[in-house]
Amino acid sequence: MENRINKVIKLSDNKLYYLLKQAVYNNDSYYTAVEVTDDMQALTEEFTLLHEINEDGKIFFAKVVEPKMIQMLLKYMKVPE
Repeated sequence: MENRINKVIKLSDNKLYYLLKQAVYNNDSYYTAVEVTDDMQALTEEFTLLHEINEDGKIFFAKVVEPKMIQMLLKYMKVPE
């Protein structure tokens, strides 16, 4: 598991996200992230939780959408709701 905090990643929808915090739960990495403008000059007000997925050595990120997982991660990462 690589520490990706303070890095910018691009999701499949071509949106850029700056990774703020990392949590490991059940051997999977999760991140709080904030969207970055296309020119990478500023952060937006759009925050999300991302799940790092490793499939056959390829790394993918998916937005966490399940409400119970979101609540648990926010508490674990000590992020105010």
